[in-house]
Amino acid sequence: PPEGAVNAEAVVLYNVDTDTVVYEKNSREVRAAASLTKMMTALLLAESGEDLSATFTIPEGLSEEFDRIQAENGSDADLKIGETVTLESLLYACLLPSGNDAASAIAYYLGNGDMQAFFDRMNARAAELGCENTNFTCAHGLYGLECGNHSTAWDMFLIGRAFRENDLLMEVVTQTGYWMPLTNMHTEAESADAPEGAAYYITTTNVMQLPDQELYRPYIRGIKTGFTNAAGHCFVGAAERDGVELISVVLAAGQRGRWADTIKLMDYGFSQYVNVT
Repeated sequence: PPEGAVNAEAVVLYNVDTDTVVYEKNSREVRAAASLTKMMTALLLAESGEDLSATFTIPEGLSEEFDRIQAENGSDADLKIGETVTLESLLYACLLPSGNDAASAIAYYLGNGDMQAFFDRMNARAAELGCENTNFTCAHGLYGLECGNHSTAWDMFLIGRAFRENDLLMEVVTQTGYWMPLTNMHTEAESADAPEGAAYYITTTNVMQLPDQELYRPYIRGIKTGFTNAAGHCFVGAAERDGVELISVVLAAGQRGRWADTIKLMDYGFSQYVNVT
């Protein structure tokens, strides 16, 4: 696209099939990563080999973190200290409504109570994927440059590409929502239409996947939204149409801008390639 057409400050568009970067803009500039950080948290859980039906009781050791998430108006999935949940629920709660509480719980679980050990694993995996300007100091991205949590559009593309190659993660992020099960803390269904055993419904933040939204695009396959005041509105998207598969990264856009820019990028990407036999 012409430079002026995409308003986001940093962008990558990549064609999966041809392994080519179709377009990039300021892709190596270091920026706050916001909730795109959760792609790495989820990737480590998916790659850990853990049984997702295993349960985890959210410990008292996370109460300070949960309080801070609340204080900073971070998005959450209504998890409670002392609540026993499955790893599957944590994964959905981390990725769909972008629950900072769920991301922190995953970090605590995989780090065996040592959050820093988990952040070290995040950074090691990022380095393995070729990220050169990424540093994670939290599992969710609510904390920004002042806390040393940062990345670039290019590095987020590298993480997004690894994420897209994981079937479990793609199964999660292509859902529009998920019923959180009843637990010891959520003992009653919050709505009359809840299926048996369900407590409440969490919905994806990716409006491009919601059929009742004007921004709905049937070719979108996830992946992750992000927003903080410092990072602006961000989105890593995957798309598939007529055999052409794309990944886009949009950082530091306006609220509607991230969707408009993603649509421009995807339309441009699809227009450049036609699969022929």
